[in-house]
Amino acid sequence: MGIDTQLHQVAGGELATGKSGLAAAYPEEWWRSRSSDELRELINRGFAGGDLFIGATAEAARRSSEAQLAADLEAAEAALRRRSRIRKILVLRILVGLSLLVTLLATVVVIMQLGE
Repeated sequence: MGIDTQLHQVAGGELATGKSGLAAAYPEEWWRSRSSDELRELINRGFAGGDLFIGATAEAARRSSEAQLAADLEAAEAALRRRSRIRKILVLRILVGLSLLVTLLATVVVIMQLGE
């Protein structure tokens, strides 16, 4: 069944108002259930597709925004994990350095006491 047949079979073809305040030919749930290929096919028809072109373009933009947001969140989480790991390494290096310093000082104290 092609996209044209599916478009005509949608129940309640009356106009529904979307979040943008513009009239959309189909409910938001219907647009969400379209595959990327179906949206691309509708967009490729251009402005001749009328409300379908506008709706498909809006849905593609919404999906793109969601994907970008998810990618941004993942990048932020990865950066946070990376900074946390770097901090842990820095703290460990400081502790090792302090441990070596204490060992060196203890050695100097022992050598000084042996010299007396």
